[in-house]
Amino acid sequence: NVYFANDSYTINVGTAKKLDVLISPTNATDKTLTWSSSDKKVVSVNNKGNIQGIKEGIVTITAKTSNGKKATCKVIVKKAIASAHNVYIQYHMNGGSLSTAHGSDVTTKDGYILCKKSLRCTILPGNGTSTKDGLRNFNHPNYINVVKDGYYIQGSSAWKDKDGKVYSQSEIYQASDFCDASKKDCTITLYANWQRSTPVYKIAFIGNSKTYYGTSSYPKSNVVEVFKYMVTSMRKTTEITRITKGGSTLLYKSKNYANKNQNFKDLILNGNFQYAVLQEKTDTATDDVVTFEKGAASIKKLLLKNNSHVQIYVRSSWPVKDKNFSNNVSKMINNTKKVVDSIDAYPIYEAKA
Repeated sequence: NVYFANDSYTINVGTAKKLDVLISPTNATDKTLTWSSSDKKVVSVNNKGNIQGIKEGIVTITAKTSNGKKATCKVIVKKAIASAHNVYIQYHMNGGSLSTAHGSDVTTKDGYILCKKSLRCTILPGNGTSTKDGLRNFNHPNYINVVKDGYYIQGSSAWKDKDGKVYSQSEIYQASDFCDASKKDCTITLYANWQRSTPVYKIAFIGNSKTYYGTSSYPKSNVVEVFKYMVTSMRKTTEITRITKGGSTLLYKSKNYANKNQNFKDLILNGNFQYAVLQEKTDTATDDVVTFEKGAASIKKLLLKNNSHVQIYVRSSWPVKDKNFSNNVSKMINNTKKVVDSIDAYPIYEAKA
């Protein structure tokens, strides 16, 4: 099957855009598509799904697979309105936080997103259209990407203004769509339009540094943040509690240990989690399966005391990348299998999820 990412797209006369499609299953051997436009005089489309606005109007674009499956979307072509002034768009996270994907180019202050040390992330020419993807909320360095526990952003209504008018992350906008820029420059603030879905999945990550730390250079080392992006992209929501202390075993965490005013034992007992992901200290997971099993069993006992429905996963991470790396990876995977079997849990293997 083939699906468009959105039901409709808006472009301007003289502008181009690549249409986003999804093919199911993702491992299909033949992903060839045949593209067509219901009116080539309004919108043209090539064999890669790139469309070009030719004149004002509305057309239907069809993408068809080699086995006859097809999907359609509507494309609206607008005429750009000439103006001599600019619209400055600034973005507010509306209770969310910025992802680490952008590095130092994109930061935040007072809830606003700062692009290259300026509040104004997008300058929209009064006589033109936005050629950037500033409205998009994707996990990519060129896009603005914000996240919020328990919420997601829907592409067709990703941002809203102070009056509640929503803006899609897929359309291309003109200056006149925001304010009257024919008289003078104007500034508009757009707020992340968070949507809360039910149920909200409550998950505990109980482990060491790799369940917590990440940097702007290596955001993927932060397992929890990457997991949030995955969940958000599927329009689901989650609330994640990190019960983390680097360099300590699961057995140690199951005791009444407090770190930075967090009582680990109480957090585990009273979290009412639906899912829990356990990660053992690296050298223990590699060389001391007995302590690994005792710690996982002790954590499970605490989790089940007030919640008999929690599903428990055991995650194997990476050992130190030295000359024994490959051997230690095998040892860690084998030990994780033993622990999973002993406590009746589910495994998560690094790079195999």
